[in-house]
Amino acid sequence: MTSMRTLLVAAVLLLTTACEPPTPSLARLTSPVITAQRRLGGPLQVILTYDTDRTPCGTVPNLVAALDGNPVNASSGAWVPEAMNASDRCQFPGFLITPEVRSSERVITFGDGATSFVMAINTLNLGSVVPDSPPATFRPGNVLRWLGSPPNEGTATWKVAYTPTGGAETTWGEGTAMPGSLMVTVPAVTAASSGIVALSWVVNTKVSRCEGLEACSVVVQGNAPLNAVVVP
Repeated sequence: MTSMRTLLVAAVLLLTTACEPPTPSLARLTSPVITAQRRLGGPLQVILTYDTDRTPCGTVPNLVAALDGNPVNASSGAWVPEAMNASDRCQFPGFLITPEVRSSERVITFGDGATSFVMAINTLNLGSVVPDSPPATFRPGNVLRWLGSPPNEGTATWKVAYTPTGGAETTWGEGTAMPGSLMVTVPAVTAASSGIVALSWVVNTKVSRCEGLEACSVVVQGNAPLNAVVVP
């Protein structure tokens, strides 16, 4: 009789456990922040950080994530004791994907079945820019031109800079609203060198929703590099 009761109690406990919802984990996080970055035309990287002094690293076992309502493969994060630097020992939750190109609101969601964090941003679109018939050799006074389609939201900043191999970056031109046809003049130089001329820009991206979080941030940055030989 005792064995039957023990089996019955065990079966009830098993059934109760199976029906229980996932243990909430996001609600335990202290000062959660979502950061989204899309740099230099690469993939979108989304990281969920939190105060690891008050909430131990790797405590989000039930994490799920979505972009625009579509599930994405996300890491729940983990403690990495063998990491070289103390700052790298907490692998925060996040995901890395290449989103399709379109200009409209994008919604990033993290959830655990009971709690959800939501960040909405106006765009992830970088636009597109290509150099227009650059010369084989760059000489002072040459006018360099880029053609393209800036994102519909415009740019916060743009910059054209030359970085010689093994040397420091020199800015050749900069501004705020990047035009569809952008021109800069090669400045005077004192010595010949080879390196990279790059047009970079930061999209005028804004966070429109930040729910359940301490803060949200986003950076969308494009880059159009060009190999160059510069002579006096």
